[in-house]
Amino acid sequence: MRGFVGLFSIFVVAVVVLIIVDVVVRPTPSQDACALDRQILLPDSCAGNCDPGEVCLALTTRPYGFFLEQAASCVDLCSVTVD
Repeated sequence: MRGFVGLFSIFVVAVVVLIIVDVVVRPTPSQDACALDRQILLPDSCAGNCDPGEVCLALTTRPYGFFLEQAASCVDLCSVTVD
């Protein structure tokens, strides 16, 4: 039983480290540009250096997990949001 707890603890620590790496490592595109942010465990997303009120949009998506979607490609420039 003690060996299982040790292995499970190592697994949990490894998953936490991978999630931290996913969150910390981000692409840094130039102003008003978007790029695909590929992740290890978290879903891929579009990230960019946009002005306030603008967002990076996914051009196409692909499946992630069983019921979710993730970005497959992104629009090159930031898009204005419409409320």
